[in-house]
Amino acid sequence: MVRSIKRIAIISKEGYPEGRELAVVFVRELQKANFEAEMMSPPRGSGIKNVSQKDLMKGSYDLLVTVGGDGTILRVFRMLGNTPVLALNVGAKGVLAEIEPEEISFAVGELREKRYEIDKRMRLSVKIGDQDYPPVLNEVFTTRKSLFVTPLYTIDCKRSLSISSRMDGLILSTPTGSTGHSFSYKSPILSDALRSVLVTPISPLDSIPPLVIPPEPIQVSCNEQIEVVLDGQEAVTVPSESILTLKEHSADASFLRFKSKHFGQLNKMNIGNISN
Repeated sequence: MVRSIKRIAIISKEGYPEGRELAVVFVRELQKANFEAEMMSPPRGSGIKNVSQKDLMKGSYDLLVTVGGDGTILRVFRMLGNTPVLALNVGAKGVLAEIEPEEISFAVGELREKRYEIDKRMRLSVKIGDQDYPPVLNEVFTTRKSLFVTPLYTIDCKRSLSISSRMDGLILSTPTGSTGHSFSYKSPILSDALRSVLVTPISPLDSIPPLVIPPEPIQVSCNEQIEVVLDGQEAVTVPSESILTLKEHSADASFLRFKSKHFGQLNKMNIGNISN
C-alpha cells in the first residue's frame, strides 16, 4: 500500500540563498497541487508557514524535502524518526539525492499521482561511555589525537570476532555509508539492502582487511585518546579506554524514491558504466 502524503516540510541548506529560493519554488508548486507545504525559516513576507524543529522531531509531517547536498540529508536524519525524506540535490555529487532542480515539477506530479516507493536504510545507534548520540546513517569515523604514537584499538563483536591491533583509526560504515569515507580507503561498496556494518581499519600495523559483520552490538575501545566523528556532523573527543558501542538503530532512515534502483548510489560516483 502506498503511503499517503498530505503535509510536507521543506528544509534547505543553511547559508545557501540559491537553495532557499528553490525551496520556495518547491513549496509553491506543492501548494498548487493541493499539498500542505511548509518551510523551515521561510523568507519574510512569503506567507509560507514556518517549520519548527520540535514539529520535525514529533513526526508531524508525512514527508520532508531536503534542498542541499548529502550533508543536509545527514543533518536532517539526525533529527528524525522514520519520516520519509525526498532529497533535492543542489550540492556536488548528491549521492543520496533523488532529484535535481529541473525535476521539481516532475516530482510534484509523481507525488500527486502516488507514483513513488519508500527506500529504507539501516542506521546505527551510537553510545560513547554512558552518553547516547543521534543515530548515524553513514559512518562513525575515529582517528588518533596524537601524531607520535600508533594507538591500540580493540574491536569486539561477541558472536563474530574480537580483534586488537595498532592502527591510525577506524571507520564503521552502514551499507549506505560504504560509498563514502571508507570507499577512499579501497573498501568494498555494500548493497544498500544489507543489514550489516563495514569495518575499515585505517593503516593497521597488522594486515587486517575491511570486514563486513552483523549489526549486533559492536564495542570499540582504544588505549589512547581519539577523536570520533559522527556522520561528518559531530566530533567527540574520547578518553583512552572509553567504550564506543554501536548497534542497529530501531528506526530506519526512509527515502522517498521515484525509481527503484539497486546500488543506485553508484550512478553518482563515476566509477564505470553501471546499469540498473
